[in-house]
Amino acid sequence: MIFATVNLTIKEDESVCDENITLYRGDKNVQVRFVLVNNIFKVTNQTYAQMIIIRPSKESLFTQTEKILNDTVVLTITEEMIDELKEVGGYTFQIRLYDDTRTSRITLPPCNSGLYVGEPIAIESGTRINDARINFATVEHSDDTIDVFDEEGNYNTTEWFDGDIISDFRMNKIENALYSINEKASASNGVDLSGYVTDEELEAKGYLTDIPEEYVTDEELEAKGYLTEIPEELQNDVNDMKNNIDVILTMVDEPPTYIKPTISVSLSNGTIEHNKSYDISITANYNKNDAGDITSYKVYKNNVVIFENTSIVNHTDTITISHGGSVTYKAEVVYGDGPIKNTTLGIPYPSTSIKSGSISATNIVKAYALSYYGIINTSEFVDTSGLTSKLRTSKSDTITVSLTNQRIIYMYPKTFGNLTSIKDANNFDYINSYTLTTATVNGIEYNIYILTDPVTITNFKQIFN
Repeated sequence: MIFATVNLTIKEDESVCDENITLYRGDKNVQVRFVLVNNIFKVTNQTYAQMIIIRPSKESLFTQTEKILNDTVVLTITEEMIDELKEVGGYTFQIRLYDDTRTSRITLPPCNSGLYVGEPIAIESGTRINDARINFATVEHSDDTIDVFDEEGNYNTTEWFDGDIISDFRMNKIENALYSINEKASASNGVDLSGYVTDEELEAKGYLTDIPEEYVTDEELEAKGYLTEIPEELQNDVNDMKNNIDVILTMVDEPPTYIKPTISVSLSNGTIEHNKSYDISITANYNKNDAGDITSYKVYKNNVVIFENTSIVNHTDTITISHGGSVTYKAEVVYGDGPIKNTTLGIPYPSTSIKSGSISATNIVKAYALSYYGIINTSEFVDTSGLTSKLRTSKSDTITVSLTNQRIIYMYPKTFGNLTSIKDANNFDYINSYTLTTATVNGIEYNIYILTDPVTITNFKQIFN
């Protein structure tokens, strides 16, 4: 037995041979003994190993599981492992270790180099492109097949590259193609051109083979009735033809643009007062664009249909909402297929036309309790009489008042949250000059800010946030 011993050092993500092993196609019954170095994995009893090998052809090979001694894994190169041209090249391999029960397994990092199979300077059979010489080359048998012609009768070409095997099926493919072409040519009657072979025979049948010498000048051609230029009375027509041709040649047939329909919803009121009845007018703003005609129009209130028609009609709905509540209105249009437009060259273009479908949009009405502000003479809130009411959607507002030894009161629904600042026109913050209390008015709890000390001032601006 011929063998070689190589140290295989195990690293974090790869295994490295201290010496590269080079074999040649046709070598057989050779052992490569890999001694594992820096292997941190230990086996309690007997250790077994298996090798995973990736050939140059990308085919994988799994060896038999064998017992190892003294951290040495043995790879036996058999005759069939490296006897084909596709097995020439670099090999990648990886080692798996097992315990004696085969219930525990660890795979070591792969070795990407270290084992290479080359081509000997001479082989008993087989020839490759750029490696063959006359009287020395032989054709290698292959079980591969390829049709000589495709379904349309065209020859299936073969691309040859350096190192390709000159096989019998590739050579016979060329022979079969030549034979088939020869058979088709023999079976064809061809076209009889025997009566038109020579100039003399063509001229005898009235054909010109060149311009006669007597027709050399324009005068001589005109004398025999030939036109040498376009007559003036036809020049305009010719120019028009040229212009039309130029327009056609420069014209690009562009597809039409289709615009989808759009819709939005307008409401007569978006903010209403707490527990007060309102008539809400709902208007759908619909642009048909390139869609088809309307087939249905619906109005929804909180996802329940409240109005339906075959065309868009304004609808009015009466509602009463408590503070913090809301109603959502939706307008929906169903439309048919849109018209088909033409391209710039007048060709119908239906592929991107607007197909039948529906489109909708929503809008919301919200209700809020009134907010109040004004001037009082006392330090405590009594009621809202004498105060200015305002329908606000938040705690923020700006007021300007004049006071004579009086206080400012500012109140709003508590759900808006507490103020963070009360500033004047000079950006001075007065929030610490106000006293915050709460009270319930008409079933709604309010935050009430009252200026702690009475003041006398004109055009006093307060910015509440």
